[in-house]
Amino acid sequence: GTRLGPVTANTSRQQLAQLYGEANLKDGQIPVGEGFTELGTIVAQGTDHQFTLLWLNQQRTKPLLAQDLGPAWKTPEGVGVDLPYTDLQAILGKFEVYGFEWDYGGTVSLQGSHLEKYARQLFLRLVADPAAIVSQPQAYRAVMGDRLFASTDPNLARLNLKVKTMIVYLNSPPQ
Repeated sequence: GTRLGPVTANTSRQQLAQLYGEANLKDGQIPVGEGFTELGTIVAQGTDHQFTLLWLNQQRTKPLLAQDLGPAWKTPEGVGVDLPYTDLQAILGKFEVYGFEWDYGGTVSLQGSHLEKYARQLFLRLVADPAAIVSQPQAYRAVMGDRLFASTDPNLARLNLKVKTMIVYLNSPPQ
């Protein structure tokens, strides 16, 4: 929540160009779900260090959040995109996961975990291995829906989960 590499809550679009080079930036309307878009800048597209900043204002002087993080980005504790579920469990300790097959499916709740200090700043979303869904359909059905499941639920372990999405809030959204 304080920074993503050299990018902080006060990094402007102009500073982003100084940090990464204008040729490595792509501005535009970024899809955010449900058919909506927000003003954003894609940085280092197509690389392991890729990320997208969504801006709080049209002047692009304050970033709201960083999303679409490439696999090179990790928290100091080692959490990043493509991290296997067993490794995530080792880092977080006890936590909960929202059930699958709805808008927030697979979202990790950091409340009560070893990384609770990042709650409301770091959002993680898990994805199940498609082959595991096919081979373990009953386990997948058991962890579907708009409710929380304990990280120790044996059905989650059967799905070969990994971190698919990591979002870092650098500033609070406007009210």
